Amino acid sequence: MQAPEQFPEWRTGEVIDDRYRVVGVAGKGGMGIVYQVRHLQWGIDLAAKRPFRDASRSRDERQFVSEAEAWVNLGLHPNICGCHYVRRLDGLPTVFAEYVPDGNLHSWIASGRILRGLAPAEAVRRALDVAIQFAWGLEHAHRNRLVHQDVKPANVLIDTAGGDIIVKVTDFGLARARTGAPGPAAASLGDGRDAGDADSVLVGRAGLTREYASPEQLANRALSRRTDIYSYATSVLQVFTGRRTWPRGDEAGRALAEYLADGPGGRPGLPEMPAGLAALLGRCLERDPADRPGTMAEVAAELVEIHRSATGRPYPRPEPVPADLRADELNNRALSLLDLDRPAEADKLFVQALEADPRHPQSTYNAGMRRWRRGEISDESMLAELEGLGPETGPGGRQRHLLALVHMERGDVDAACASLAEHGDGPAEPEARAALQAIAAGEVVKAGCAATLPMPWQRWPERDRPGLPPMPPGRPLNHKEGALRATPDAGVIVAGHGSGSVIVWKSADQEKGRLFALSGHSGPVHDVDVTPDGRYALTAGFDGDVRLWDIPRERCVQVFEGTRVREERINQTAVRVSHDGSVGAWTASDGTVQVWDLRNSTLLAAVGEPEQNSVSLAMSPDGRRVVSSSAMYGTAWLWDVASGRCLRQFVAGQPFSMNALCLSADGRLMVSAGILDTTIRVWDLEQGRCVRVMRGHTEGVDNLALRSDSRFLLSGARDQTVRYWDLRTGRCVRTFRGHDGDVCDVRFVTLPDVPGGERFGLSLGKDHTLRFWELPGAYHASAQISRPRPQSDLNSTAQRVRTLVARAERAISDGRYSDALEGLTQARAEHGYERAPEVLASWRKLGRHTTRVGLRSVSQLRTLGTAEQNHVGLSADGRFAVTGDMAGVQVWDVATGARLEGRRLSGGKLLRNLAIRGTRVLMVQADIQKLMVNNGEMTSSELCLWQRDTGEIRRVGGDYAIRSLHWTADDDRILLGGYDGSLQLWDLAPAEPRRLHAMPGHSAEVSGLSSTPDGRTAASAGWDGTVRLWDLRTGQCVGTMGGNGRLMSVSLSSDGRFALCSTGRENAALRLWDTASGRCVRTFDPIPGGAADAHLTQDGRFAVSVDLAGSLRIWQTDSGHCIRVVEAHPAGASCAVLPAHDQFVLTTGGPTDTDGPKLWDLDWELASLP
Repeated sequence: MQAPEQFPEWRTGEVIDDRYRVVGVAGKGGMGIVYQVRHLQWGIDLAAKRPFRDASRSRDERQFVSEAEAWVNLGLHPNICGCHYVRRLDGLPTVFAEYVPDGNLHSWIASGRILRGLAPAEAVRRALDVAIQFAWGLEHAHRNRLVHQDVKPANVLIDTAGGDIIVKVTDFGLARARTGAPGPAAASLGDGRDAGDADSVLVGRAGLTREYASPEQLANRALSRRTDIYSYATSVLQVFTGRRTWPRGDEAGRALAEYLADGPGGRPGLPEMPAGLAALLGRCLERDPADRPGTMAEVAAELVEIHRSATGRPYPRPEPVPADLRADELNNRALSLLDLDRPAEADKLFVQALEADPRHPQSTYNAGMRRWRRGEISDESMLAELEGLGPETGPGGRQRHLLALVHMERGDVDAACASLAEHGDGPAEPEARAALQAIAAGEVVKAGCAATLPMPWQRWPERDRPGLPPMPPGRPLNHKEGALRATPDAGVIVAGHGSGSVIVWKSADQEKGRLFALSGHSGPVHDVDVTPDGRYALTAGFDGDVRLWDIPRERCVQVFEGTRVREERINQTAVRVSHDGSVGAWTASDGTVQVWDLRNSTLLAAVGEPEQNSVSLAMSPDGRRVVSSSAMYGTAWLWDVASGRCLRQFVAGQPFSMNALCLSADGRLMVSAGILDTTIRVWDLEQGRCVRVMRGHTEGVDNLALRSDSRFLLSGARDQTVRYWDLRTGRCVRTFRGHDGDVCDVRFVTLPDVPGGERFGLSLGKDHTLRFWELPGAYHASAQISRPRPQSDLNSTAQRVRTLVARAERAISDGRYSDALEGLTQARAEHGYERAPEVLASWRKLGRHTTRVGLRSVSQLRTLGTAEQNHVGLSADGRFAVTGDMAGVQVWDVATGARLEGRRLSGGKLLRNLAIRGTRVLMVQADIQKLMVNNGEMTSSELCLWQRDTGEIRRVGGDYAIRSLHWTADDDRILLGGYDGSLQLWDLAPAEPRRLHAMPGHSAEVSGLSSTPDGRTAASAGWDGTVRLWDLRTGQCVGTMGGNGRLMSVSLSSDGRFALCSTGRENAALRLWDTASGRCVRTFDPIPGGAADAHLTQDGRFAVSVDLAGSLRIWQTDSGHCIRVVEAHPAGASCAVLPAHDQFVLTTGGPTDTDGPKLWDLDWELASLP
C-alpha cells in the first residue's frame, strides 16, 4: 500500500535529527513506512518505522503507538526482530529496530530461495529449522502476554549475517496484550486448557491480512494466542506448498488436505511434508480454537521431535533465552516509554539501569534530567551527579558532552564550551558538533552575570555625614538591618543603614550613578520599600518611626510614629508601599498590621491580633490586599484592606518558614520562604492551599520576586546565591553565584534598549555590589540513547561473565586470591557488568582477602525513613539500621530496606541520639518542657534501652545530659559524652545497668566518641577543641591533642595509633593525629563550610566524611586528598555511620533535610596482598 500523498517522506540522503542519514525506503504498509537509516555516530544501519502523518488517520497513529509499546516491552530475543528504542521526531513516534537486509520469509518462498539447491533431506531440515525458530519467536511474545494477530510470512525476517539462517518475527502492528479488557464479543474459551485465554481481546477485522487470518478473526470473535497458532500454521504450510493455494485463512485446512492428497504438485525443489508435521499443522488449523495446541512452546517442542525423527539427528540449536538487559538496554527502553507517554514505567526502568550500573553515563543523565525538570533536584545537583561519575566514564569523553548539555539548558555557555573543548581530542561526535552549532547559532541564551557595580552604601563614612546621629551603642544588628530595595529598572536603589541614614543610589543622574543620604531616623533602619517609578520610599527604623520619602526632592514628606519594637519581641517593623505610593502598610508595635493612606495620613485598616506577632508583609500592586506572616508560627494571613477582613490563612507548619513574602501581579499567587526552613512555597490565594514546594537553598531565604507573568521566580538567600525558578515545575533552572555575602534583594528588570522584556534579574548583596544577571532561555537538551548491541553479543557476554565468576569463586575457595582478582576484574570490565549483583557478591567476598587501594564508585542504595528522621544508628555488622524523629524510632533491615519494627516515644519527649547493637537499641531523650524552660539548653536527658526481642524498655542512669553516645566493642559496654564535658562508661549486662567510670576532662560538650576494636582505648572530641585519649580499664585520661577549633567528631584507627577529628565552620578541616606523640601528622584538603562527621575505615587507608554543605566525601589518609565527592543532602549533612566491613555508609541531613537518611554503597578498588 502506498503512503498518503500528504505524508512528508524522508528523502534519501537526508540527515534527520543530526544523527540519521536516510539510506532508502525499506518498505511501506497500511500504517506506516520503514526506512533504512545510517546512525552517523555508531556507524550501523537501523530500521526506522514511522506512521503516516495524516490528521484523518489519528486512529492509525494510536495503533502505531500501541505497536511500539508492545514491541519495546518484548526486550531482546534471537527470534524477535529487536526494537532498540522509540523516539518522537517531528512529533511522530519513530521505532528504531535492528535492520535485517536479507528480506522476509514471503520473498524467500516466492523466489524459491528458501529451499533452492537443497537435496530433499536438506530441504526438510531447512524447513523444520525455520518452523522451530518461528515458533520460538512467537512463544517469546506469548510469554510476555502479547498476541501478534498478524502472523504471516511477510512478518518473518530472515537474517543471514552470521552465515546461518536466523528467523525473526517482526511487525507487531496489531499486537495486543492479553491482559486487556475484553470487548463485548470476547468470551473465555472455557475448555480449561489455558486460563490465560480468558483474557482475550476483541480486535475485529481492521488491518487483518485475510489470507492468513484465523476463523475467529474473520468472524470478529474473541482472540487469543491460539489465533497466532492458526496463522503460524498457514505460514509454515506455505513453505512446503511454495505459494498460497487458499483465498482466505479459514480455508487453509482444506488446502492442507489437498496438499497431503496431491503432494508438492510437481513444483521442483519442494520436499514432501513429514507426516508428523502434517498432523501437527492439521491440529493447529482446527476451526475451533479449543482444539488447537495450547501454546507455541508445545508446538516448538513437538517440532524438535519431528526434526529428530525426520532427519535422524537431534535438532542442533539449543532453545534460546531472552537477553539479560543491562544499563544500555534499560536506558533505551525507559526513553522509549517516555516518548510513549508511560513516565512512571520509564522512571522504574531508569532505576533498574542505575542499579545495574550506577556510573552509566546516559542513564545518570536521562534520569537526572527528569528529576531536575520536575524540581526534585537543583541545577547544581544535576551537575554534581554527572561530575560524580568520574572523568574516565564513557567512551570518547561522554561525560564531558553530557555536562555540556546540562550547562546549555541552564544557560552557562562558557562552561558548556569548556566541557566540549575537553571532549577527547575534539568534539568529533555529531551530538557535540550539534551542541557547538546550537551555541554558535544563538539558540542558547548566555545566562550569567552581565554586570557588577560597586555599591558603597554600607561604607558611607562618618565624616561625610554631618549632622547624622551616631549608631546607638550596644544595639545588636540583625538580619533586616541594611535592607535594600530597588526599582524594576534598577534606576533607584534604597538602602537602610545601621546609623539611621537612608542611602539612595540613582543611576539616572550620572553615568556611574549618584549616591546620597537622607536623614531622619535616630536609630538603625531595618526595612525599606520603594515604588516602581522610584519616586517614593517607605522606611522603618528602630526609633519607632515609619517615614515616607520623596526621592526626587530628597526629603521626608511624612512621619508615622508609634511603631517602636518592644525589647521582648523578636520581630521588627516591616514596611510595604503600593505601586503608586498612595498606600503603605507596616507592622505595629503590638504585632498587628496597620494600613495607611499615605497622601491623607489616614488609617485605612488595622488588622491581625497581637499574638500573631506579624513580622513580614507583602502588598498587592494596588494596595487593596495585604499579606502578613508570623515567623515564629509559620503562618500567613491574607487581608482585605477595605473591610479589614481576613480572607485566607496559610499554614506552612514549620517555625520561621514565612519570613519572605511576595504576591503575583494578578493577585492569584503568593510565594513564601523562611530563614530556618529554607524551602520556598507557592500558594493559591483563592483556594488557600500550597500548590508547590521548592528546595535548593541551604541557608535562609530573605528575598523573593515574581516575574510579571507569574511563571518564574527569583530568590536571594544567606547562602550567597540567587536562584531562578520555573514555577510551572518547581525547577531551579539556574543557581547564580558571585555575591560574597547575603543577598538582600532580588528583582526582575527590563533594561533600556534591550528587547525581550524581563530577561534580566537584579540582585543586591551585603558585599556592597549590585549584579545584573541575564536569565536562561528555553533551550531543551536532548535525551541520550545508548548504542544498541545485538542480542547475540549480550548473551555471549553474559555467558562469559558467568564463567569468570564461577572460576573466581573456585579460586577464592582455594586461596588463589590473585587469580580470583584477575577473573573478577575481567568480569567487571565487561560492558554492563560493572555492578552486576553476582559479580559484586564475589568482589566483596574477595575484599576480605585483599587490600583496598582506591574507590571505584559511590552510589545510593536506598533511603531509610523520612526527612524528619535525622537521628540514625547502624549495627557493627551492618545488618540493622535505626532511625528516629520526634514521633518515634524505626528499625530497618539494611539489605532489603524493609522496616522491621518501630517504637513511639513517650509524650513530651524529644529524641536526641540513637545507637543499635543486635536486638538492643539505645535512645537518648530530652524533656521538651525542660528544654523550653531552659531556652533550649540541655541540662538533663534520659537514656533508655529498648530490648527488641522482648519489647522491654528500661532506663539507664540518671539525669545526665548526654551529648554523644558510643557502643564499644564489648556489646554490654557503652560510652557517654556529656554537655558538661565529662564522659561515663556503663555496663549494660546487669539487670540494673551500672556506671563503671565517671571521667571528667573536657571544658565543653563532648561532640564525638570512638574506641578501638579491643575495647581498651577510647577517644573523645570536644567543643573545647581537644581530643582526649582514655584507658577504658581505668577510666583515666592518657593523652590530649588538638587546639584547632570546635571539634565535631573523632575516629580512632583499629590499632589506636591515629585519631581523625573534624572541625566545623571555624578552622574547617579534617586532621589526623598521632596518638603516641600527640602531633598532627596531616591536615586534609579544605572542606567548604566545615565537616560535620568523619570516620576512618577499618584498614585506616581511607576516611569518610559528611560536611555542613551536604556533601559525602571519601579521602585517602596517606595524602589527605579527597578522591570522591557526592552531593548527599542538599540542605546540609549532620551524621555518617560506617559498619565494620566499610561496604556502605549511612548518612543523614540536618533539620532542613528534605530526603531522609540515605544508604550509600562504597565500591572499593582491590589489589592482591603482597
